[in-house]
Amino acid sequence: MGRIVYTAIVLDNPDILKKMFPSEFPDKYYHHVTLRFRPVSKPSFNGRKTSVRIVSLHKDHLGYAAKVEIDDRDVAKYCENKYPHITFATESNVKPVYSNILIKNSEAELLKDSIVLNGTVGSFIDGHWDFSK
Repeated sequence: MGRIVYTAIVLDNPDILKKMFPSEFPDKYYHHVTLRFRPVSKPSFNGRKTSVRIVSLHKDHLGYAAKVEIDDRDVAKYCENKYPHITFATESNVKPVYSNILIKNSEAELLKDSIVLNGTVGSFIDGHWDFSK
């Protein structure tokens, strides 16, 4: 096994988000909620199905993201981000990790109804997703 770049909840259908929250920013993401960057090992619950709820939207001149709540308590505790999120898109040369700053410093657009998304916990290793335990 190679080095784990990051672990995340990989969303089942990110195309829904692209249609609901389109962005003019050139670098598009939409596909995951990062849990940990460069973890030492895969979490014991790698491969587990879970869900997240979008609770607010955040946008500025550099990026667009959604703050989420993770429904599974074990997965939520494992997440190292102060603001669990989905990066929708960023300006060129802006890394998706910018969403942490964006959420902290921007005014939240709260949603009337939360949006629930399903996904699977996975580890990004050697350029591909690994969902095995």
